Amino acid sequence: MWFYLRGLISLTLVAYLLWRSDMAAIAGTLRGVHLGWLMAALGVQAVGKVVWALRWSALLDIYGMRRQLGHVLKAILVGQFFNNFLPTGFGGDFYRSYWLLAGRGSYRRSVSITLLERLVGAIALGYVALPAFVYLVFQRAGLDQNASLPIGVALVLLCGGVFLFHPRVFALLGLPLWKANLLPARRFHRRLVRGLQTLHTAGRQKWRVIVLSLGVQFVGVAFYYTLGQSLGLRLEFWHYLVIVPLVVLTMLLPISLNGLGVREGTLVLLTAALGVDVLPGEAVALGLLATAVLLLVSLIGGGFYVAGTRNQPGQT
Repeated sequence: MWFYLRGLISLTLVAYLLWRSDMAAIAGTLRGVHLGWLMAALGVQAVGKVVWALRWSALLDIYGMRRQLGHVLKAILVGQFFNNFLPTGFGGDFYRSYWLLAGRGSYRRSVSITLLERLVGAIALGYVALPAFVYLVFQRAGLDQNASLPIGVALVLLCGGVFLFHPRVFALLGLPLWKANLLPARRFHRRLVRGLQTLHTAGRQKWRVIVLSLGVQFVGVAFYYTLGQSLGLRLEFWHYLVIVPLVVLTMLLPISLNGLGVREGTLVLLTAALGVDVLPGEAVALGLLATAVLLLVSLIGGGFYVAGTRNQPGQT
């Protein structure tokens, strides 16, 4: 039922955006796609998957769960395939943890590491977008004053999330779980606290994870930039540095299928808020093209899943 509800929400959002936008502008924008820039976007996606695999490998190394980079990359692609076709947007994260480390104890640790990876990546979004947003504010680049404050506050709060990564702070957040006597949740929280303690004392390896997390987000921005260039959108790279992290953040909300409808709607709202010369139909076209490319890339993971070449526990 949840799967069908999310599908209905996605279709409703897309239908509403198409109704409110100029269909001729959307079709014309998509017909005029520049194949050279589109191929560049596919290349950026390939680079992004490698950087993502390097980040996950760095985290696995910290926790003594080293795996070959090739196996990690395959697991990420399989996870992306499941994220696109499972009823939940987080199903792919759980399955890529299983696909790489299937043993009972290893799987539990792998899920915890994957969750930490997601949290680090989410906070990195703020540190990519906030400097660019401050730059645009000082440039007075046509920003909507009513939208500037909530965007700025959201980015500051996102950056401030780094303080939650201190093991003692995160441990205090689990006090309600202990008072409510929620045993499974308490166990999982305790596992995350231990994981944060290990990460906090990892030294250079921790900074490697942080740098790679920023790299993942910058590559994501470059992906949308190349797609925008292929559509001929009048957006500067600074705009993408603000728009893309916020789009990715809203897509974490589990209300649609793979962010369909949410991605396009957020692009329309943010391009309007930044006061750029982009029509709503052009923003919708950018979102639809991004969805199509990501679905195409995820089919590679489907091929690995069908081949059944999952890494076995203890294999390096």
